[in-house]
This record gives sequence, structure tokens and C-alpha cells, in this order.
Amino acid sequence: MFPNRSTQRISRCGGDSDIDGASACSTICSCARAARAIYDACYPCDEWAPVGFDEAERLGTIHYRQAVDGAMQSRSVFASAGQLELFGEAA
Repeated sequence: MFPNRSTQRISRCGGDSDIDGASACSTICSCARAARAIYDACYPCDEWAPVGFDEAERLGTIHYRQAVDGAMQSRSVFASAGQLELFGEAA
């Protein structure tokens, strides 16, 4: 459906992940929550995005991929500043 889309996805807790352990689950879940918050803030209604977050995630829409990218970039910015507690993680 989206021919040139990236395969970047945030795995849910208990899903496939190349990171092991409880901290990985925490990181993945906090990035997923951040991506949802970014998606909801940037695309608040049907006029901005054609589907809700869950459907966008399932389809891998550009809106979803942009929210995931924003979440990952913000996490790395806060990590370099030693402020991972904003993501619910120890610095």
C-alpha cells in the first residue's frame, strides 16, 4: 500500500526487539507513548491525518513514521542532555 515506506516501527513490550531486558521494554514503551503523544498533538483530527494512531501504526503511514522519528530524535536529544527521566527512564 505504501511502496517506498521505511520499515521503522516501535515494537511493543513483549514483541520482537533486538534489545533484551526490562530496560529495553521500558525504552520501547516510552518511545511508543512519546510517538502517540506526538501523533495526537500534530494530527489532532481527521483533517490532518486520515486515520487514528493505532491504524496509522498498523499501516505504517507517513504520519506514523514522522511521529516515531520525532519520538526517537527527542529521546536522543534528552539522553545527551542527561534528562531521560522525561521518558520515565533513569539518566
